[in-house]
Amino acid sequence: TEGPELLKLYRLCDCFLMSARELPGGDVETFGIVFLEANACGKPVVAGRSGGMVEAVLDGQTGLVVDPDDVGGIAAAVTTLLTDRAFADGLGRAGRSRVEQSLSWDVRVRQIRSELLSREG
Repeated sequence: TEGPELLKLYRLCDCFLMSARELPGGDVETFGIVFLEANACGKPVVAGRSGGMVEAVLDGQTGLVVDPDDVGGIAAAVTTLLTDRAFADGLGRAGRSRVEQSLSWDVRVRQIRSELLSREG
């Protein structure tokens, strides 16, 4: 799913969950851009503590990071987001703000341009 359909799905959800974990042999989710996509739509997220997902999600700030093998912990995190709407909405707002202020392409381009120009001087 991509484009307008994906945006529609993010907007329909109350929270986004992907509790990916490292597989035997070392396969792991390297970053988890989907968490930033959900945050950009103002949604709180739940991520498994694995790979780069802990960099994509700021635990307790933009979402919740859980042990990906702890089904009870995952259920508790989702239950918290579905029952404490003020907390969930705050995580979603913080996630959106983080994406807009420091992770958008426009911001990254300005940062790279600034860095390159400072090296020229």
